[in-house]
Amino acid sequence: MIHTLLSAEDFRQALANNAKVVVYCQVERDPECQDIKKELDHLAEEHADISFFALDLETVRDAVGQELDDRVEPPSYYLFLDGKRIDVAHGAAQNLTTALNAHF
Repeated sequence: MIHTLLSAEDFRQALANNAKVVVYCQVERDPECQDIKKELDHLAEEHADISFFALDLETVRDAVGQELDDRVEPPSYYLFLDGKRIDVAHGAAQNLTTALNAHF
């Protein structure tokens, strides 16, 4: 299951309350991002020990941009372990799969 982050506080709480986190940065109204989100649903099922979150850049980009410490462009996937960013992947969902296999 992919949970939605609606604010910077949601983002901070997700990192504080989960050891392994993937944050999917997307634009909610973009059809490509919606297709990728469906693929991520399957990845979330396969990796039950990892918490998956989606963040709509149109609503919270400014609030979390500094915390991601990167120029955020959709689609992007940020991987966190114990609250620290360990990797970022961009583009197709298979790039996330590669990063997950490398780190988790």
